[in-house]
Amino acid sequence: SWPALKTLFQQYMIDDSVLTAAAYWNITYAHKIRHVEFTLKAFDRALKRCREDIRMGRVDAKVPSVVKPVFSRKL
Repeated sequence: SWPALKTLFQQYMIDDSVLTAAAYWNITYAHKIRHVEFTLKAFDRALKRCREDIRMGRVDAKVPSVVKPVFSRKL
């Protein structure tokens, strides 16, 4: 499921010491090139791991509970 994949991706990023916000990325002038490169490498590793999990059909099995939205918009 999409929520499980999103949760798994975030977990893989955390495994590489990168805390992600679910829907956006903030890069500022406080971030040096080394920070950006570190994050991009972690992103690449996380995507490769997710690709393998999708290929093996194990995304849902690897995620006991999914990340739920903190904010919701009621119309």
